[in-house]
Amino acid sequence: MKNLVVLASLLVPSLVVAQPYDAAQTRVEKEAGVAAFSLSVGAAEYMHGGLSLDGSKRLGDTPVFAHAQIDAGRTSELFGTERGNYVGAHGGLELRGCVGDPQLLCAYMGLDAGVLHETLDRMSESDEAATRFTFGPRAGIEFGNKTRVRLGFDSAVAPSETGPLEMSALQLTAGLVTAF
Repeated sequence: MKNLVVLASLLVPSLVVAQPYDAAQTRVEKEAGVAAFSLSVGAAEYMHGGLSLDGSKRLGDTPVFAHAQIDAGRTSELFGTERGNYVGAHGGLELRGCVGDPQLLCAYMGLDAGVLHETLDRMSESDEAATRFTFGPRAGIEFGNKTRVRLGFDSAVAPSETGPLEMSALQLTAGLVTAF
């Protein structure tokens, strides 16, 4: 009973001051989109930077989109000379919305699951490789009308040897996206 009183005391003030939702205030982006050749910089086991190819498809008349992305590029140690490669793929669901007429500002947020494989070619020792399952949030904003500039952030957690989960990857992306 005490929990119900606490919950009600939190919800009632927010319901009293809440404005009614107007579906015309925020519009859903077009049916699909493709972001080709986004630049990405991030870190997982090693620092990495490369290119991304991203696609999304709207699910029915909802603001929910199915999303898939592949990444590839080079890896390096933060303060070392060794270099390697990485390739990753992830996908999931995201919410998208746009404001303005025409739609000049859009935002997205979602959850992705995928896999990331990184290598580091060591000159003095044997090469290192790390492959991990990833799961985590992604979010970003887009500026423009049909072709937009996108700034995004992806993060992921993965199973750890020392505990149940650890932060496994952080990535910033910038690129162009076309909605159709």
